[in-house]
Amino acid sequence: MKQAFKTIFSEQDFRRIIREEVQAVLTGADQQIAGGGDEGFLTLDQVSSLIKLSKSHLYKLTANNAIPYKKSGKKLIFKKSEVLAWFDKK
Repeated sequence: MKQAFKTIFSEQDFRRIIREEVQAVLTGADQQIAGGGDEGFLTLDQVSSLIKLSKSHLYKLTANNAIPYKKSGKKLIFKKSEVLAWFDKK
């Protein structure tokens, strides 16, 4: 039989707990997006470092659909294998 218990939090404690949990989820999501394998997704900064192009140049390439990318909310993300294949053709 499961035992239930009741805990009382102040509003500030409750907000802090929620903030910490949301931050933990977002940090975990960022790590998942930026996975290390060929099938991992890279951020704009990571792609810039990987293929040695400026971020502004990458923005221009995405605006012209010249480089494969996806959007995750407002963030641009890039599939590592697709970026490397695109770069090899370039």
